[in-house]
Amino acid sequence: MDLFPPGTNPDFITPWHGAVAVLADASVRIIDASSIDESKFEVILNANDEPWYLRERSELFSWPGFELDFEPLYPCGMVVKPKPRSGPYRFEDVDMKLVRRLALSTAPLLLQGFTMEVKKEVFRAKAKQLGEIQQWPFGDIIEIRENIDLNMNNVLTREDMPFHYDGVFKTVQNEETGEVISVPPLFQMFRNRAASQQVGGLTLFASSRNMLPLLGHEIIPVEELRKLKWKTFTAKNDGFGGDELQLPFIAAHPETGVDTFRFHEPWPESKCVAGKSEPTIVEVVGLPAAESEALCEKLTRLLYDRRVAYRHQWTEGDFIFNDNATTHHTRTAFEGGHREHWRVHVN
Repeated sequence: MDLFPPGTNPDFITPWHGAVAVLADASVRIIDASSIDESKFEVILNANDEPWYLRERSELFSWPGFELDFEPLYPCGMVVKPKPRSGPYRFEDVDMKLVRRLALSTAPLLLQGFTMEVKKEVFRAKAKQLGEIQQWPFGDIIEIRENIDLNMNNVLTREDMPFHYDGVFKTVQNEETGEVISVPPLFQMFRNRAASQQVGGLTLFASSRNMLPLLGHEIIPVEELRKLKWKTFTAKNDGFGGDELQLPFIAAHPETGVDTFRFHEPWPESKCVAGKSEPTIVEVVGLPAAESEALCEKLTRLLYDRRVAYRHQWTEGDFIFNDNATTHHTRTAFEGGHREHWRVHVN
């Protein structure tokens, strides 16, 4: 019985012959304990200085000037934090080239135990070290908190959100063809300012790497999905929307070239809070309405699958760097308390 996500134990090694190994992309593998190459793996100890698991040797886990633990999140992503009795460290001193490489390897990448001077120019300067900042009608950095003065559908509310990737409705017009095309950013960069809500307010990150192997004849084979497109529309607001788009379900990652899943969870009016948010229409191009709805429902259910989606409860001071091409994300509703992030998009 394979207790881990798909592909972790391809040879079905029995537990007493296997060892847990974490690779540089934060994926977990079961490997033959009798044939471990010590030049490729190091033994990681737990808090009691006992052997815990094996980790692939990689320069991505060596940040000069920092004593850090790199731990996988289930079922996707990695958390980076100071070793016991070390830190906290200044975020201003972090090498963003290493962050970018690790964030491309595993998503989401969570940093905890790092302080930062609470100034947007500091946050902006670090984002520029990560890559080119993408501008929006409201500027570059958005304060994600309840805000009735800025209409951005359900982004700045306390309600549930649909699974999506940022920039679905970020569009430009092709100068040669006149076609309106979607230009989503590569990275999301978050810094949590406040997280006092007690119930709800989870952010879910669903990984294409975990989801695509779960597709098959019960849902739809990957090669069949590759042939299809989905069309979507949401009303125009202060940040995005107003264009009908047709997009592929499977797209190559802009840097790594690997297959990524692309989708927006259908969000009918029945799920919207009256006066605060608008529906998002999603249909499969070329399929009858009933078949389109059934496929969208199956794909949505898979995004929420616990083998696919990491559920994050924010704590004040968290940093998250997320590969927006590899993952989808959503938020659960919350009441009481206050929650606020700074977010910037980087290419």
